[in-house]
Amino acid sequence: MSVAHCGNHIVDVVRVMHHPVAVPTIITINGVKIMIFADDHNPPHFHARFGEHVAQIRIADLAVINGSLPRAKLQTVVTWAGMNQAMLAAHWARLTGGTE
Repeated sequence: MSVAHCGNHIVDVVRVMHHPVAVPTIITINGVKIMIFADDHNPPHFHARFGEHVAQIRIADLAVINGSLPRAKLQTVVTWAGMNQAMLAAHWARLTGGTE
């Protein structure tokens, strides 16, 4: 994974099916990157990455729908996300074309 700048956003460039894809990093919290992929699948969610650990967390109820994080990191992310659900939902809508 490499990092690039896109306007005012820092994005991670990852390879998905052999094609580079820009993934906006919304914020990094205590070493955990919070990202939302453009044109991602429903339900609305964000990705939390810490080292080799990755979790997909549903925005509506902050439930982990795939993957895992170390317990303390997950608690930090869920606490932050609980205070920022509207912002995460707005990023999801912008990056996915408003799909739910």
